Order: sequence, then structure tokens, then C-alpha cells
Amino acid sequence: MVERSGFIPDAVVGIETGGLKVVESLTTPPPIVLRCRMARPSTELKKSRLGRCLLRSLPYALADRCRLIEDWIGSRNKSSVPSSTVELARCIDEIARIVAECGLTRVLVVDDAVDSGGTLGCVMKALRARLPEEVRVVSAVITRTRPPESTATEPDFALHSMVLCRFPWSFDYKALPA
Repeated sequence: MVERSGFIPDAVVGIETGGLKVVESLTTPPPIVLRCRMARPSTELKKSRLGRCLLRSLPYALADRCRLIEDWIGSRNKSSVPSSTVELARCIDEIARIVAECGLTRVLVVDDAVDSGGTLGCVMKALRARLPEEVRVVSAVITRTRPPESTATEPDFALHSMVLCRFPWSFDYKALPA
């Protein structure tokens, strides 16, 4: 979709973890791959040993119901863009250094999904504030799960809309038996 639009990036920024996995899986790797990290507070709970064990033990039907409830609770109020973290600021400084050194003018930011839009919004805001005005920054995701009126930021490109996806790197993903 991005390529068909005519936007050919000089560099691609993958938001860890999902966005970076998407970038790494591209059949034609971009010339420069950069990374940044900005996790939601709920992600830390899911990453805990107890959270991972619980999520992976649930049958998909129950895990799907939990995802829908979590998304419904999150979508009840308009989301906002959170403040940047120290870790994200360091990543953005490194990205800005590379963009300046290499004379880049087109940067694509990739994530797997936009739920609240907070993570993508924070990364895009930080990049636009730190990069020169002539650098065009565009975003792309596999899916956005909520309508625009309940998200802090909308991606420029989304392969799916209003779809909850379970990716191989999702905390509740179970590998299929061989």
C-alpha cells in the first residue's frame, strides 16, 4: 500500500516489538532499518511470567473475549498521546543522528497494530519534533482496531480496519501443533 502510494522510504522505523517483527519479515528489506520502543503500561503486565502463562493457557475463544473486553474498555474514552519515555527519547536521538548523517528525507514508521493510537502518536510526535521539517514521516500498520474518533492517532496506512489480529508475537499466541 505504501509503495503503491508513491512513498518510497529511505529508512523504516520498526516500533518494538510488533512493528520491528513486521519490518524484519518484509521480502524486500528496506535500505535502513531503525528501531524504537514505546510500550503501553498494560504491556508490562502481559509480559510478566504470570501474565504470559495465564494468557497462553486460555483457550482462544476465551482469549478473544478478553481481547474484546480490553479493547472495549480502552475505546470508551478518546485516547491521548502519552509523554515520551527516556528510552524513546534516546531512540529518537539515534534515529535523528542517522537521518542527518545519511541525508534521509523519507521515513516510514511501522507498527503491527493501532489500538488506542497512543504509542504510534507518541513516536510520530517525537520524530516530527526532532527531525528537520523537510523529512517526511509516514506511518503504516497491519491493523487499526478502533474507529478514528476513539484513537489518539490514525496511521497513514492500515491494511485492516476494525480487526483484532493475533500475531505470532502476541502474548496469547499458541503455536499450532506440528
